[in-house]
Amino acid sequence: DNATTCHVLAFRSCVQGENNSKALGSLCHLDTTRNGSCIRKIINEHMIFHRCGMDRSSPKEKQVLMDVHIVGGYNDKDKTSEEITNHVFDILSKAAREFNSMLIMTLKTCVVTSLNDVGRYNYPSASGPMARGLLLDVSSGQVNLLTSVNKNHKGPASTLRRVRLWAPPSQNDY
Repeated sequence: DNATTCHVLAFRSCVQGENNSKALGSLCHLDTTRNGSCIRKIINEHMIFHRCGMDRSSPKEKQVLMDVHIVGGYNDKDKTSEEITNHVFDILSKAAREFNSMLIMTLKTCVVTSLNDVGRYNYPSASGPMARGLLLDVSSGQVNLLTSVNKNHKGPASTLRRVRLWAPPSQNDY
């Protein structure tokens, strides 16, 4: 997608000691501090996928290794990017505490707010995000930052990306 103050997160998980053929990848686009429950849902889905913590009586629980990649935001005047960054880290830290015996979460990429502002590096009089998206290869775990996103590669279709705008308030918590 094409992030400005928005943040794009990529998650990749596998079970420690197992080969990467059973890796799972997920992407999430956050454009406000009111829609962070998608992060929790993604982490829960990764845990379910790897069947961790499902049987509390099991003497040997699997440990999930989860790589987290975050890109987005810049030094915007109203500090929206900073608020979203703080919100993302708050959710991730709570999830890490909750799943601490079953989940090893590693922040692999973090290019947000001032670290992602063109004014910091190239054009002191300009302001705006350098990286606007991520490409995640689930098989290898390799991540590439995108400075632009070709309209043919944006997905899913714009109508699907905005479907939450039409959802009733009780279902619009992500």
